[in-house]
Amino acid sequence: MRFSQTSLLKRSTIPFSFCAILCLSVLVAFFFCHKGAKTLNPTKYLFHYSNIPPFHHSTLLLPFFHYSIIPFLILFPTFVIHLFVELEDIFTMNITESSSDHNLEEMTINELLVGINQEDQIVITAVNKVIPKIEILVKKIVDRFREGGRLFYIGAGTSGRLGILDASEIPPTFGVPYDVVIGLIAGGDTAIRKAVESAEDDYDQAWKDLQKYGINDKDTVVGIAASGRTPYVIGGVKEARKNGLLTACITCNPGSILEKEAEIPIVAIVGAEFVTGSTRMKSGTAQKLILNMITTTTMIKMGHIRGNKMVDMQLTNKKLIDRGTKMIMEELDINRRKAKKLLLKHGSVRKAILAYNKDI
Repeated sequence: MRFSQTSLLKRSTIPFSFCAILCLSVLVAFFFCHKGAKTLNPTKYLFHYSNIPPFHHSTLLLPFFHYSIIPFLILFPTFVIHLFVELEDIFTMNITESSSDHNLEEMTINELLVGINQEDQIVITAVNKVIPKIEILVKKIVDRFREGGRLFYIGAGTSGRLGILDASEIPPTFGVPYDVVIGLIAGGDTAIRKAVESAEDDYDQAWKDLQKYGINDKDTVVGIAASGRTPYVIGGVKEARKNGLLTACITCNPGSILEKEAEIPIVAIVGAEFVTGSTRMKSGTAQKLILNMITTTTMIKMGHIRGNKMVDMQLTNKKLIDRGTKMIMEELDINRRKAKKLLLKHGSVRKAILAYNKDI
């Protein structure tokens, strides 16, 4: 099961527009030819069929073309503009919103589940293709982090929530302060639980939100928008770049305004959604994978992982204390009781390991 722009092309008004211009030109030509035959000099524009040699019958069309070409040339630029607008929607900005010819309500539960899963396979390939761009971004973020910079995500709706989700997991996972990776959503904290759809249309609000954090040129702003045309995100990224910040974007539609505004655009082309326009599906999955890659790789390069262990994680519950204890047991080859005692004494896996090795 694959979803493409086919049905969107079928619904396009481009053919209708061209036919309308052509028909109007023909009507104008008939009107003037008829008028010319009656009121002007008939022998000048129209010739009696019997008086024209067979090989000159095409001469009958000359006055018709003469009168039709003028309205056609006048109206044709309008058609060209309409053509470019529709093609942009079909092949760029509306890729995630193009639909399929499948009647989902007629499919069985199994068919729906299999169909969704098949579409999700595309996401992995799409993300794999943008790894070079992600690498460039991560290298720059790491450099800025070492200078005291921060990472900001800005988004609306699902995209904004994904940014907040990723940002909120960084402190407990890697033991960094909550102001190192910050997620902002159009509509504020209210929009995390309840959709505030109109908030995404405020072009200036994102930059105002960023300024509340004393943003500076050491920081990085990543705009997240599946469509690539969310005003809140575009405005924030554009203003951030204008003020000397590193800017990037994560979108799923090539050729979007957001892609052009960001210094490092990451465009994961996942294609049309299983449910037309529902970018919480493949687009959202691609965005989450990319966010995971950005922050995890950055934190590893910043030294918050030892081997493959979260040695700086916050010990905020019994599960994490148990996990930390096991890490120390494996790392130091000591029993559980001793490992837990070390962990509780020093407050982190890293400190416990360093203290033990120092005492040896």
